[in-house]
Amino acid sequence: MVKVRRGIIILGFIFLAALALRLYALDKFTLWYDEVITVLDYRAINQLHPLGQIFDRAFIANHHDYLTLYSHGFVYYWAGLLGKSEFALRLSSVIFALFSIYILYLIARRFFDTRIAYLASLFLAVSPWHVYYAQELRPYAAAAFLTLLCVYSLLGIIRNNKKIHWLLYFAASVLNAYCLYTNLLILFALFIFGVYQIKKEKKTLKGILSLHLLILLAITPLLVILYHNLTAALQGNHIYGLSDLPIWAGVVGWKNLLFTLKNFSIGYNTDYYSFAGILAAFASFYFFIKGVVFWRKNLLAQLLLWLAFIPVLFLCLILKIRIGYVDRYFFPLLPLYVLGVAAGVRSSQRLFFPLTFILALSFIGLHNYYANRLPQEYNQHIGVAKRQDIRGAFGVIRDNYKEGDLIVHTCRNTVFPLKFYLGRDGLSPGFQDEIDKGKVIFSLHGTDQLLALEHIHKYPVMFSPEKAYPFVLPEGNYRVWVFFSSFGDIRKGIGEYRVVDWFSQRLEQQAFYSFEGANLYLFSNVKG
Repeated sequence: MVKVRRGIIILGFIFLAALALRLYALDKFTLWYDEVITVLDYRAINQLHPLGQIFDRAFIANHHDYLTLYSHGFVYYWAGLLGKSEFALRLSSVIFALFSIYILYLIARRFFDTRIAYLASLFLAVSPWHVYYAQELRPYAAAAFLTLLCVYSLLGIIRNNKKIHWLLYFAASVLNAYCLYTNLLILFALFIFGVYQIKKEKKTLKGILSLHLLILLAITPLLVILYHNLTAALQGNHIYGLSDLPIWAGVVGWKNLLFTLKNFSIGYNTDYYSFAGILAAFASFYFFIKGVVFWRKNLLAQLLLWLAFIPVLFLCLILKIRIGYVDRYFFPLLPLYVLGVAAGVRSSQRLFFPLTFILALSFIGLHNYYANRLPQEYNQHIGVAKRQDIRGAFGVIRDNYKEGDLIVHTCRNTVFPLKFYLGRDGLSPGFQDEIDKGKVIFSLHGTDQLLALEHIHKYPVMFSPEKAYPFVLPEGNYRVWVFFSSFGDIRKGIGEYRVVDWFSQRLEQQAFYSFEGANLYLFSNVKG
């Protein structure tokens, strides 16, 4: 009874710490591009496009995430229940993150021991990378939780062969695939591991093969969409920076893997080349390897080693062909990596020093996260930028817009947030129409010409170069709002700055507003 009470107290403190870290400053920053498009194009399950559309290449080109049922399903119902404030929307990821900590505790306690369960749940509670995606309206926290459910139920099938484990594995696997496409690699690794273990224990293969055949049939529409997406990415007929397929992310190399290891250990916000970054990356990997080797006869340790290398290896082979490398593809494996680290710490003769060491590094990473720091080297945080609060810029446009004003963006990252934040207000038809156009202006390198693309939908579409048209200033009197913000290179004289220079050379600058992460210019040809 005393042990049970003590266990509840320990878990209670861990969950309170996890909750506090994930609720702190949850609504401090603006919903950014990826979060906003999730909300703008959310749908109930019965509002999805007809399933036959998956065979239409043109449709899939503009709906590449069709059937990702996190945004097209879950977010719709969540927003309907709690509303569309930053806090309410991101709270969904917080809850999935807390569930992940609990299911990780159950897995570790059942297949390792109670001490490892406490350590694993504690390490995940203070993991900077886990906190990062627990504070973002994206499917990653949910995908990590579903991955843990898959692991829990598969190990249950191998050990106990209960019906509940078979049903749970089927449901979790299907939901996991529809939550995040790249989780198919994890499911493939689990399938191979399950077949190997059942054959090893001389149990019948018929059941496990039939189960995965049913899973395959259930996710067939997703595989068709994935085929279209891979084909589109390999063809590469896209404008750089305007594709939601990660063709902009670069080819994978050894450095990318080291940076990913650092992100697993201490998060995006600490530089790999810093003392803490290098120490965290190699120390955590050391404890992970130590854990799986020390417990090598344990079924769970074998699975951890399997999942640490098979999905990574397959994805790296695929990415060598064309598509870009993004660290967050591997995020659903983070709790299992943390579990391996906990097993390594538990195998140490003296627990205090390695425990204190891991916690100290985690708190360094958390400090850098809350300070909103990022390494200068982009490859350490591909597809991730500093969190921004540009809600004030939306208010400036709302309060100062005059009928007939033009609104243009130098980067699409502000297009959809503007639609989301001002779309909730009662605007005049002309104002609403100008926001809905979502006009992005590009500087054509080596020329004095600007190109324009219009994002008239509530969701991003795949633009090919021929869809861009020359931007020409209108006749008569007018004003132009230029919304400047970029996740890429914004050094003066190139990129978005050239767009601003183009307007400043032709029009009179009437106003300038600066925000953390964005600048807002007002140009005019109206004299006086």
